[in-house]
Order: sequence, then structure tokens, then C-alpha cells
Amino acid sequence: MKKKKIFLYSAITLIALILIFLVLRFQIPATQKRVVVFAVWLGAEIYLWYRVVTTFNFFKNYKQKKRRIKLVEILISILYWMPAFLIAISFLTLARNSIHEINTTVYLTVMGASVIQYIIKFIIVCILIACDIFYSFYIFLKRKKGGIAPRWRTALLKWALFIYLIGLGLMGYGMLFVSESFQVRETTLSTSDPDLQKNPLKIVLISDLHLATWRSQKPIQEVVNIINQLEPELLFITGDIVQFTSKELDPYMPILSQLKAQGGIYSVLGNHDYGTYARFESEKERKADVERLVELQRKMGWTVLNNENVRIQRPGEERDWVIAGIEFYCPTKLFINAGDIDQTYEGIQSDDRVLLLSHSPEIWDTIKKKNLPAVLTVSGHTHGMQIGYYGKKQKWSPAKLLYKYWGGLYENPNKKASYLYVNVGLASIGFPARLGVHPEITVITLK
Repeated sequence: MKKKKIFLYSAITLIALILIFLVLRFQIPATQKRVVVFAVWLGAEIYLWYRVVTTFNFFKNYKQKKRRIKLVEILISILYWMPAFLIAISFLTLARNSIHEINTTVYLTVMGASVIQYIIKFIIVCILIACDIFYSFYIFLKRKKGGIAPRWRTALLKWALFIYLIGLGLMGYGMLFVSESFQVRETTLSTSDPDLQKNPLKIVLISDLHLATWRSQKPIQEVVNIINQLEPELLFITGDIVQFTSKELDPYMPILSQLKAQGGIYSVLGNHDYGTYARFESEKERKADVERLVELQRKMGWTVLNNENVRIQRPGEERDWVIAGIEFYCPTKLFINAGDIDQTYEGIQSDDRVLLLSHSPEIWDTIKKKNLPAVLTVSGHTHGMQIGYYGKKQKWSPAKLLYKYWGGLYENPNKKASYLYVNVGLASIGFPARLGVHPEITVITLK
């Protein structure tokens, strides 16, 4: 590649990243640091395109090529750069209008679909770069001169492009057939509680609705129908009701109001519920939107627990149950950290039977460290990264690289009958697909 082209690509990349940062900074403040991710993806995009152009001699001796070949090269170019074009249009739309004014479902779908192919391209680029490094060492050690595009590099790129198409196919399948294929996961937890041995407690848990991400109301209606058929005694909802602002809940109120649980519906706030993924004119407006979200949930009959606890008594039992809910808890302060463990446990005794709701599973380490009472802690947040293998006995996901507790059941080794359950969520965010990690409705029976 000539120096002028290198300079041109570098300048375009730098300008694009500055514009992306500014749009994120002013329109979706909580995501401004993701400009680093866009930088990596854009670099991978350019590198892979350079490999394609140089390996297959795209646009070289263009005038001498047959019309059919010219059309193929143009078509491939359009398809290759289409996701970048769609992202550019999305950012331009977001730059002109705030997140409050655009169709967030369309925005998230376009961005998410584009992100899918960027993830695949990034993986392919990592493989190609690793092979390039290996080849360079081979040439250096053998003291041989390497060709510009030796046969093995051409073959490797062809395989990489083949893998890219397979990846797109899998993600398309995950988007169309898995992302709305709800899975009911049931688990029974043993305790030494005599009341539970006589009368088991049935809890249904859902998390991460991200209402702006759904392309229709039908999936949420299906979730409501499934939950009501399960006839839970308690229903727990561990946050991220919305993606950006409280107005997302408005059209879903008639549907979510149909949810039923004999002993009540309890919810907490997730990191997306605090309005930090949208721009407000003032902090006062942001807080007002959070209060509105809480009030809408209460209108549906839900009990929203913001660093507080309530006591309930089951029929035929003398001892109370304490249901505690903490606001979003993030010790690393990567997101807003409104959780207050001391306030949440105010008035709770060491021998109380506590059911704790927390959007983030990080709370469990604090619970164990402080030896706080919690028969069951329920969380969400991780989504299981929406990809992996999640069977009845075995599970794996790249989410384990980011989260200590990413999905399923965990037991406290230092305390008998103390559990954490992490629900992998209902919605798909980041990219609108799931593979191997289905959207989850959890049924937990304490006995």
C-alpha cells in the first residue's frame, strides 16, 4: 500500500472515531468509552479489505477486465461496506436527533445487525494477523524472500471468507430463531427449613427485558403467558426493564400488567434503568425519568425495592420471609453505582430468611464476605453474552472471561443452603441474536 493511501485511510479512520466519540458523548453518555471498540473494529475492517483487494487484485487493470468481473467486484465492495454505511447513517441520525426522538427499536436493530458482522470480521482478522506473523517468522528464519500473496495466503483468505459467510448464517439463525425462543429452566434447591419441607416455595425469575429491543409486542406477551401458566408464588424481576428511557414501558403496560403471582411481584433497577444511556438536559430530568419508571412499575402492582426490604408471611408459617432489593451494585464503578448494602439490610437480623434481588451478581461476593443472611440471591445483567453452550449439566460461555458468575446456579461453599442464581435474560442487546444461550425464564423451588 502506498504512503498516500496509508495516510488517507488513517485520516478517515481518525475523523470517523472522533465523530463517533462526540455522538456517543452527547447522545448516549454511558457508552462513550466504546469508541475504543469501534477503533478496533474499524481497523480490522480496513485491514481485511486491504487483504481482499491485494490478494484478489480488485480494481487492478480495471479497464481491461470483463464487465461481469467488474460487476462482481462492485457488488462485493457494496456488500462489504454496507454495515459501515448503515452505522454511519445511524450515527448521523443520532447526531441530529436525541435518543428520545428516534425509533430506538430500528436504531438498535440496525446497529446490532452491523455489530454481528463486525464481530465475525474481527475474529477472522485475528486469525489472519496471527498467520501473517507466523509467516514472517518463517521467512526470517529460512532467509527466504516472501511473495506478496503466496498460495497459502490466498487459500487462507478464501477459507476466512467462507468462515465469515458461515458466521453470518449462524448469527442470522440466532437472530431469527433463537433470540425469541424462550426456555424455561427449572431448579430445586434443598434447605433445612422445616416450613419449606412442608410447603415448598415456587419463585419465577426473569431479567433484562430491554423493551426497546423488541421488534413487536408478541414475544413479551408470550413471556407473560408462560409465567402465568407456571403459577408462581413469587415473581422476581431483576432489572433492565428498559434500554434508554421510561417511555419504552408505556406501550407494554397493558401486557405486563397481566403478570400474576400469588405472593406478589418484586423488582429492582438495572444499570439501563437509570437513564444514563440517553442524554437529558439536566440531572434533574434524568432522575425524574428514573422516578417515572419506578412509578409505572408500581402502577402495575409491582413492588420496586430500592435499597430496601419488606417482610411477608406465608400462610401457615410463624416466621417472616424478608425480600430485599438492592439498586444497581457495581463496586468497580464501571456503571452507575446506586446500590447500598447497609441500607438494603437495615433491620434484617442474622437469623432472618432473606431472598435478595440484585441486577448485578457481583453483590454475592459482598454477601459472602460480610456473612450476611441470604437463602437465595437472584441476579441478571450478564446475558451469558448470548453465545455459548448452556446445557442441563454443562455450560460454557465467553461471558466467564468477564463475569465470575455469568449464568445458572452457584452455591456458597462456606454456608449451607445459600445460593446464587444468575438469569441470562430475555432480550438480546449489543447484537440481536443468541446462539446456545436461549432467553430464559427461571423456576426456582425452595424446599
